[in-house]
Amino acid sequence: MKLESDIELAGAELVKSLLEEVGIADVIVEQPSDARGAPDFVVRWYVGGQQQELAVDVRARYSEAWLDSIQRAAVRPFMIVVPRLGPQARKMLRAKKVNHADFGGLAYLRLPGVLVDRERAVRAKKVRWAPSSREANPFSKRASRVLRTLFANPDQALKITELASRTGLAVGWASAVAEAIVNRGYAQHFQDGVKLLDPASALVDWTREYGWRRNEQRIYRVPLQREEIIERMRLACEQSESSWGLTLLAAAERRVGYVRDEGPVHVYFSPKSELVEQAVLERLYAEESRGEGELVLLEPYYGPSTYIAREDEAGVKAVSDLQLFLDLVDYPVRGLEVAEVLLRSRMAKPLQLGARDIHRVMEAVG
Repeated sequence: MKLESDIELAGAELVKSLLEEVGIADVIVEQPSDARGAPDFVVRWYVGGQQQELAVDVRARYSEAWLDSIQRAAVRPFMIVVPRLGPQARKMLRAKKVNHADFGGLAYLRLPGVLVDRERAVRAKKVRWAPSSREANPFSKRASRVLRTLFANPDQALKITELASRTGLAVGWASAVAEAIVNRGYAQHFQDGVKLLDPASALVDWTREYGWRRNEQRIYRVPLQREEIIERMRLACEQSESSWGLTLLAAAERRVGYVRDEGPVHVYFSPKSELVEQAVLERLYAEESRGEGELVLLEPYYGPSTYIAREDEAGVKAVSDLQLFLDLVDYPVRGLEVAEVLLRSRMAKPLQLGARDIHRVMEAVG
Protein backbone atom coordinates (compact mmCIF):
# COMPACT_ATOMS: atom_id res chain seq x y z
CA MET A 1 0.00 0.00 0.00
CA LYS A 2 1.01 3.63 -0.41
CA LEU A 3 0.75 5.70 2.75
CA GLU A 4 0.14 9.42 2.45
CA SER A 5 3.03 10.87 4.48
CA ASP A 6 6.42 10.16 6.04
CA ILE A 7 4.94 10.12 9.52
CA GLU A 8 2.40 7.46 8.49
CA LEU A 9 5.21 5.35 7.02
CA ALA A 10 7.14 5.71 10.27
CA GLY A 11 4.05 4.76 12.25
CA ALA A 12 3.51 1.64 10.15
CA GLU A 13 7.16 0.65 10.62
CA LEU A 14 6.79 1.12 14.38
CA VAL A 15 3.66 -1.02 14.71
CA LYS A 16 5.15 -3.80 12.57
CA SER A 17 8.32 -3.81 14.71
CA LEU A 18 6.23 -4.07 17.92
CA LEU A 19 4.38 -7.09 16.56
CA GLU A 20 7.64 -8.67 15.38
CA GLU A 21 9.00 -8.33 18.92
CA VAL A 22 6.28 -10.68 20.21
CA GLY A 23 6.89 -13.20 17.44
CA ILE A 24 4.26 -12.18 14.90
CA ALA A 25 5.36 -12.41 11.28
CA ASP A 26 3.67 -11.73 7.94
CA VAL A 27 2.10 -8.49 9.12
CA ILE A 28 -0.01 -6.80 6.44
CA VAL A 29 -0.53 -3.03 6.36
CA GLU A 30 -3.53 -1.86 4.35
CA GLN A 31 -5.05 1.50 3.52
CA PRO A 32 -8.71 1.78 4.60
CA SER A 33 -11.59 3.13 2.55
CA ASP A 34 -12.02 6.86 2.04
CA ALA A 35 -14.90 6.84 4.52
CA ARG A 36 -15.14 9.77 6.92
CA GLY A 37 -13.41 8.89 10.19
CA ALA A 38 -11.39 6.01 8.71
CA PRO A 39 -7.99 5.32 10.37
CA ASP A 40 -4.71 6.12 8.65
CA PHE A 41 -4.07 2.42 8.08
CA VAL A 42 -5.12 -1.04 9.26
CA VAL A 43 -2.68 -3.74 10.36
CA ARG A 44 -3.67 -7.42 9.95
CA TRP A 45 -2.01 -10.66 11.11
CA TYR A 46 -2.84 -14.19 12.29
CA VAL A 47 -2.60 -15.63 15.80
CA GLY A 48 -3.56 -19.28 16.34
CA GLY A 49 -5.16 -19.42 12.91
CA GLN A 50 -7.39 -16.44 13.70
CA GLN A 51 -7.06 -13.16 11.82
CA GLN A 52 -6.67 -10.07 13.96
CA GLU A 53 -6.62 -6.46 12.91
CA LEU A 54 -5.71 -3.15 14.45
CA ALA A 55 -6.75 0.32 13.23
CA VAL A 56 -3.92 2.83 13.61
CA ASP A 57 -4.01 6.63 13.61
CA VAL A 58 -0.76 8.61 13.47
CA ARG A 59 -0.36 12.30 14.25
CA ALA A 60 2.51 14.73 14.72
CA ARG A 61 1.16 15.64 18.17
CA TYR A 62 -1.28 14.25 20.72
CA SER A 63 -4.50 15.94 21.77
CA GLU A 64 -7.48 14.71 23.76
CA ALA A 65 -9.82 16.04 21.09
CA TRP A 66 -8.12 13.80 18.54
CA LEU A 67 -8.40 10.77 20.85
CA ASP A 68 -12.07 11.45 21.48
CA SER A 69 -12.82 11.59 17.75
CA ILE A 70 -11.03 8.25 17.22
CA GLN A 71 -12.91 6.58 20.07
CA ARG A 72 -16.23 7.75 18.66
CA ALA A 73 -15.43 6.39 15.19
CA ALA A 74 -13.75 3.13 16.28
CA VAL A 75 -15.39 -0.07 15.02
CA ARG A 76 -12.39 -2.32 15.78
CA PRO A 77 -9.40 -2.36 18.15
CA PHE A 78 -7.33 0.77 17.58
CA MET A 79 -3.97 2.27 18.44
CA ILE A 80 -2.63 5.81 18.39
CA VAL A 81 0.96 6.70 17.46
CA VAL A 82 2.75 10.03 17.91
CA PRO A 83 6.42 11.03 17.89
CA ARG A 84 6.36 11.85 21.62
CA LEU A 85 3.91 11.33 24.48
CA GLY A 86 4.29 13.32 27.68
CA PRO A 87 3.87 11.87 31.22
CA GLN A 88 0.28 13.12 31.67
CA ALA A 89 -0.84 11.73 28.34
CA ARG A 90 0.82 8.38 29.08
CA LYS A 91 -0.89 8.16 32.46
CA MET A 92 -4.30 8.96 31.03
CA LEU A 93 -3.98 6.56 28.08
CA ARG A 94 -2.95 3.69 30.35
CA ALA A 95 -5.85 4.41 32.69
CA LYS A 96 -8.24 4.24 29.73
CA LYS A 97 -6.46 1.13 28.38
CA VAL A 98 -5.90 2.81 25.02
CA ASN A 99 -3.26 1.15 22.84
CA HIS A 100 -0.52 3.68 22.13
CA ALA A 101 3.14 4.11 21.22
CA ASP A 102 5.63 6.83 20.43
CA PHE A 103 8.85 6.93 18.44
CA GLY A 104 10.99 7.10 21.58
CA GLY A 105 10.17 3.56 22.73
CA LEU A 106 6.98 3.95 24.76
CA ALA A 107 4.50 1.18 23.87
CA TYR A 108 1.26 -0.20 25.26
CA LEU A 109 -0.50 -2.80 23.15
CA ARG A 110 -2.90 -5.36 24.61
CA LEU A 111 -4.78 -7.67 22.28
CA PRO A 112 -5.54 -11.42 22.26
CA GLY A 113 -2.14 -13.11 21.94
CA VAL A 114 -0.29 -9.78 21.97
CA LEU A 115 1.17 -7.98 24.98
CA VAL A 116 3.63 -5.09 24.82
CA ASP A 117 3.81 -2.87 27.88
CA ARG A 118 6.77 -0.63 28.60
CA GLU A 119 7.52 2.93 29.59
CA ARG A 120 10.76 3.35 27.68
CA ALA A 121 13.22 1.10 25.83
CA VAL A 122 15.83 1.16 23.12
CA ARG A 123 14.87 -0.92 20.11
CA ALA A 124 17.37 -2.54 17.84
CA LYS A 125 15.41 -1.26 14.88
CA LYS A 126 15.11 2.49 15.25
CA VAL A 127 12.15 4.27 13.69
CA ARG A 128 13.35 7.23 11.69
CA TRP A 129 11.18 10.29 11.30
CA ALA A 130 12.00 13.94 11.68
CA PRO A 131 9.41 16.73 11.56
CA SER A 132 10.00 19.56 9.17
CA SER A 133 11.79 22.43 10.85
CA ARG A 134 9.31 24.68 9.07
CA GLU A 135 6.12 22.80 9.82
CA ALA A 136 3.24 25.11 9.04
CA ASN A 137 0.97 26.39 11.79
CA PRO A 138 -2.52 26.09 10.27
CA PHE A 139 -3.81 28.84 12.60
CA SER A 140 -1.26 31.47 11.56
CA LYS A 141 -2.39 34.50 9.59
CA ARG A 142 -1.88 33.44 5.96
CA ALA A 143 -1.91 29.69 6.58
CA SER A 144 -5.37 29.93 8.16
CA ARG A 145 -6.78 30.53 4.68
CA VAL A 146 -6.49 26.80 3.93
CA LEU A 147 -8.44 25.71 6.99
CA ARG A 148 -10.99 28.48 6.44
CA THR A 149 -11.52 27.24 2.88
CA LEU A 150 -12.01 23.67 4.08
CA PHE A 151 -14.53 24.90 6.68
CA ALA A 152 -16.37 26.82 3.98
CA ASN A 153 -16.54 23.67 1.81
CA PRO A 154 -16.90 20.82 4.34
CA ASP A 155 -18.51 18.42 1.86
CA GLN A 156 -15.79 18.80 -0.79
CA ALA A 157 -12.39 17.17 -1.23
CA LEU A 158 -10.15 19.89 -2.63
CA LYS A 159 -6.93 19.25 -4.53
CA ILE A 160 -3.86 21.22 -3.51
CA THR A 161 -3.96 23.25 -6.72
CA GLU A 162 -7.57 24.17 -5.99
CA LEU A 163 -6.71 25.16 -2.41
CA ALA A 164 -3.85 27.30 -3.71
CA SER A 165 -6.13 28.98 -6.24
CA ARG A 166 -8.89 29.71 -3.72
CA THR A 167 -6.54 30.97 -1.00
CA GLY A 168 -4.05 32.88 -3.13
CA LEU A 169 -1.17 30.87 -1.66
CA ALA A 170 1.68 29.32 -3.61
CA VAL A 171 1.07 25.65 -4.38
CA GLY A 172 4.05 24.54 -2.28
CA TRP A 173 2.92 26.55 0.75
CA ALA A 174 -0.70 25.39 0.38
CA SER A 175 0.59 21.81 0.28
CA ALA A 176 2.66 22.28 3.44
CA VAL A 177 -0.29 23.81 5.31
CA ALA A 178 -2.63 21.04 4.13
CA GLU A 179 -0.10 18.44 5.31
CA ALA A 180 0.01 20.06 8.76
CA ILE A 181 -3.79 20.06 8.89
CA VAL A 182 -3.88 16.37 7.98
CA ASN A 183 -1.15 15.53 10.51
CA ARG A 184 -3.18 17.17 13.24
CA GLY A 185 -6.21 15.10 12.28
CA TYR A 186 -8.48 17.95 11.20
CA ALA A 187 -8.62 16.74 7.59
CA GLN A 188 -7.76 13.66 5.57
CA HIS A 189 -6.25 12.92 2.18
CA PHE A 190 -8.68 11.30 -0.23
CA GLN A 191 -8.25 10.38 -3.88
CA ASP A 192 -10.05 13.57 -4.89
CA GLY A 193 -8.10 15.83 -2.54
CA VAL A 194 -8.08 17.04 1.06
CA LYS A 195 -11.36 17.02 2.96
CA LEU A 196 -12.34 18.25 6.42
CA LEU A 197 -12.53 15.30 8.82
CA ASP A 198 -12.69 16.57 12.42
CA PRO A 199 -13.86 20.19 12.55
CA ALA A 200 -14.66 19.91 16.26
CA SER A 201 -11.00 19.32 17.16
CA ALA A 202 -9.93 22.13 14.84
CA LEU A 203 -12.32 24.54 16.55
CA VAL A 204 -11.05 23.58 20.00
CA ASP A 205 -7.39 23.94 19.09
CA TRP A 206 -7.98 27.18 17.15
CA THR A 207 -9.65 28.87 20.13
CA ARG A 208 -6.56 28.04 22.19
CA GLU A 209 -4.35 29.95 19.77
CA TYR A 210 -6.60 32.91 19.01
CA GLY A 211 -8.86 35.28 20.92
CA TRP A 212 -10.72 38.37 19.68
CA ARG A 213 -8.45 40.64 21.77
CA ARG A 214 -5.64 39.95 19.32
CA ASN A 215 -7.31 42.46 17.05
CA GLU A 216 -6.25 46.04 17.71
CA GLN A 217 -9.33 48.06 18.63
CA ARG A 218 -10.34 51.70 18.75
CA ILE A 219 -13.48 52.83 20.57
CA TYR A 220 -15.67 55.71 19.37
CA ARG A 221 -18.61 57.67 20.70
CA VAL A 222 -21.17 58.00 17.92
CA PRO A 223 -24.37 60.08 18.34
CA LEU A 224 -26.46 57.72 16.21
CA GLN A 225 -28.79 54.78 16.71
CA ARG A 226 -27.36 51.30 16.30
CA GLU A 227 -28.91 50.59 12.89
CA GLU A 228 -27.94 54.01 11.60
CA ILE A 229 -24.32 53.39 12.60
CA ILE A 230 -24.33 50.15 10.61
CA GLU A 231 -26.06 51.70 7.60
CA ARG A 232 -23.70 54.68 7.43
CA MET A 233 -20.75 52.30 7.84
CA ARG A 234 -22.05 50.25 4.93
CA LEU A 235 -22.48 53.22 2.62
CA ALA A 236 -19.11 54.74 3.51
CA CYS A 237 -17.22 51.46 3.00
CA GLU A 238 -18.97 50.74 -0.29
CA GLN A 239 -18.12 54.16 -1.65
CA SER A 240 -14.48 53.93 -0.53
CA GLU A 241 -14.17 50.23 -1.50
CA SER A 242 -12.92 49.42 2.01
CA SER A 243 -13.05 45.87 3.38
CA TRP A 244 -15.31 45.58 6.41
CA GLY A 245 -17.55 43.17 8.29
CA LEU A 246 -19.59 43.04 11.47
CA THR A 247 -18.52 40.66 14.22
CA LEU A 248 -19.34 39.74 17.84
CA LEU A 249 -22.84 40.61 19.08
CA ALA A 250 -23.66 42.98 16.20
CA ALA A 251 -23.10 40.11 13.73
CA ALA A 252 -24.75 37.50 15.97
CA GLU A 253 -27.84 39.69 16.24
CA ARG A 254 -28.34 39.41 12.49
CA ARG A 255 -27.06 35.86 12.14
CA VAL A 256 -28.96 34.00 14.88
CA GLY A 257 -31.28 36.61 16.42
CA TYR A 258 -30.39 35.50 19.94
CA VAL A 259 -29.30 38.92 21.24
CA ARG A 260 -30.61 42.36 20.42
CA ASP A 261 -29.23 45.86 20.90
CA GLU A 262 -26.57 44.63 23.29
CA GLY A 263 -23.09 46.12 23.55
CA PRO A 264 -21.30 48.32 21.01
CA VAL A 265 -21.17 47.64 17.28
CA HIS A 266 -17.92 45.79 16.58
CA VAL A 267 -16.68 46.13 13.00
CA TYR A 268 -13.60 44.77 11.26
CA PHE A 269 -12.41 47.69 9.14
CA SER A 270 -9.57 47.78 6.61
CA PRO A 271 -9.51 51.22 4.93
CA LYS A 272 -7.27 51.77 1.93
CA SER A 273 -5.67 54.85 3.48
CA GLU A 274 -5.79 57.19 6.48
CA LEU A 275 -7.77 59.67 4.38
CA VAL A 276 -10.42 57.04 3.70
CA GLU A 277 -10.56 56.14 7.37
CA GLN A 278 -11.00 59.77 8.34
CA ALA A 279 -13.79 60.22 5.79
CA VAL A 280 -15.67 57.22 7.20
CA LEU A 281 -15.32 58.49 10.77
CA GLU A 282 -16.55 61.94 9.78
CA ARG A 283 -19.60 60.42 8.15
CA LEU A 284 -20.38 58.75 11.48
CA TYR A 285 -19.64 61.87 13.56
CA ALA A 286 -17.34 59.57 15.51
CA GLU A 287 -15.09 60.79 18.33
CA GLU A 288 -12.44 58.48 19.74
CA SER A 289 -13.00 57.45 23.34
CA ARG A 290 -10.77 55.93 26.02
CA GLY A 291 -13.75 54.39 27.75
CA GLU A 292 -17.11 53.20 26.49
CA GLY A 293 -18.50 53.88 23.05
CA GLU A 294 -21.15 52.87 20.57
CA LEU A 295 -18.67 51.75 17.90
CA VAL A 296 -15.50 49.62 18.09
CA LEU A 297 -13.35 49.39 14.98
CA LEU A 298 -11.11 46.34 14.86
CA GLU A 299 -7.92 46.12 12.84
CA PRO A 300 -8.05 42.44 11.88
CA TYR A 301 -5.28 40.34 13.37
CA TYR A 302 -5.73 37.90 10.49
CA GLY A 303 -5.65 40.66 7.89
CA PRO A 304 -7.41 39.80 4.61
CA SER A 305 -7.92 36.21 5.83
CA THR A 306 -10.54 37.57 8.25
CA TYR A 307 -12.90 38.27 5.37
CA ILE A 308 -12.84 34.79 3.79
CA ALA A 309 -16.39 33.42 3.41
CA ARG A 310 -17.79 36.75 4.65
CA GLU A 311 -21.56 36.91 4.26
CA ASP A 312 -23.67 39.71 2.84
CA GLU A 313 -27.15 40.14 4.32
CA ALA A 314 -29.18 42.89 2.66
CA GLY A 315 -25.97 44.74 1.89
CA VAL A 316 -24.62 44.47 5.43
CA LYS A 317 -21.44 42.45 5.53
CA ALA A 318 -20.57 40.18 8.46
CA VAL A 319 -17.72 37.73 8.99
CA SER A 320 -18.13 34.01 8.39
CA ASP A 321 -19.69 31.76 11.01
CA LEU A 322 -16.22 30.35 11.68
CA GLN A 323 -14.64 33.75 12.37
CA LEU A 324 -17.67 34.84 14.39
CA PHE A 325 -17.48 31.71 16.57
CA LEU A 326 -13.75 32.24 17.17
CA ASP A 327 -14.43 35.85 18.20
CA LEU A 328 -17.42 35.08 20.41
CA VAL A 329 -15.98 32.34 22.64
CA ASP A 330 -13.62 34.80 24.33
CA TYR A 331 -15.98 37.81 24.43
CA PRO A 332 -16.96 38.63 28.03
CA VAL A 333 -20.55 39.79 27.41
CA ARG A 334 -22.61 36.66 26.67
CA GLY A 335 -20.00 35.60 24.13
CA LEU A 336 -19.78 31.92 25.05
CA GLU A 337 -23.56 31.64 25.30
CA VAL A 338 -24.09 33.13 21.84
CA ALA A 339 -21.22 31.06 20.39
CA GLU A 340 -23.05 27.88 21.42
CA VAL A 341 -26.26 29.07 19.78
CA LEU A 342 -24.33 29.83 16.60
CA LEU A 343 -22.64 26.42 16.69
CA ARG A 344 -25.91 24.55 17.21
CA SER A 345 -28.17 26.54 14.89
CA ARG A 346 -25.91 27.24 11.91
CA MET A 347 -22.58 25.43 12.00
CA ALA A 348 -23.47 21.93 13.20
CA LYS A 349 -25.40 20.72 10.14
CA PRO A 350 -22.94 21.65 7.35
CA LEU A 351 -19.99 20.47 9.50
CA GLN A 352 -21.83 17.23 10.42
CA LEU A 353 -21.41 17.86 14.14
CA GLY A 354 -23.51 15.71 16.45
CA ALA A 355 -24.66 16.55 19.97
CA ARG A 356 -21.56 14.95 21.44
CA ASP A 357 -19.29 16.98 19.15
CA ILE A 358 -20.99 20.19 20.21
CA HIS A 359 -20.74 19.27 23.88
CA ARG A 360 -17.05 18.46 23.48
CA VAL A 361 -16.31 21.78 21.80
CA MET A 362 -18.22 23.89 24.30
CA GLU A 363 -16.80 22.03 27.28
CA ALA A 364 -13.28 22.61 25.96
CA VAL A 365 -13.72 26.33 25.19
CA GLY A 366 -15.87 27.19 28.21
